[in-house]
Amino acid sequence: MKTPFDPALRVLQREMDDMRTSIGVAADQLAQIERRRATIAEALSTEQTLASADWWMPATAYFSRARAERTRLAHVAADTSTHLAALRNKAVESYGSLRAVEVAADDHRSETARTLANAEQARIDDFASARIARQLRQTRRGNDRTPAGGAA
Repeated sequence: MKTPFDPALRVLQREMDDMRTSIGVAADQLAQIERRRATIAEALSTEQTLASADWWMPATAYFSRARAERTRLAHVAADTSTHLAALRNKAVESYGSLRAVEVAADDHRSETARTLANAEQARIDDFASARIARQLRQTRRGNDRTPAGGAA
């Protein structure tokens, strides 16, 4: 049954779907950043081990670049994490709005069904009352036709 809340409900459902997608994308980005940070940390550890074994190999530039990349990724991860938290908070608010509209639509459907059921019951009661009234009239007419004095 359609309700006046259906258009708003569809808009909110689309908004929730978009938010789910955005949250998924942000979570994937965060996971990629964390994997990249882990790769850099592992590479730094390996290179430090190799550089300590070969004292003549200049690794300072590599370590500086790797540390700078690790720092940059930490900032990007923090920004992405903040963005993800904001998206989740917005999703919670939107879900609350969606649920409120769904409840209002369900209440409207229930009220409409109750109104229709009451109207149907009133119609049935009217027919039953009319039938009883007809039967009473017929009974009274039958009593009016019999002689007042008794048997003929």
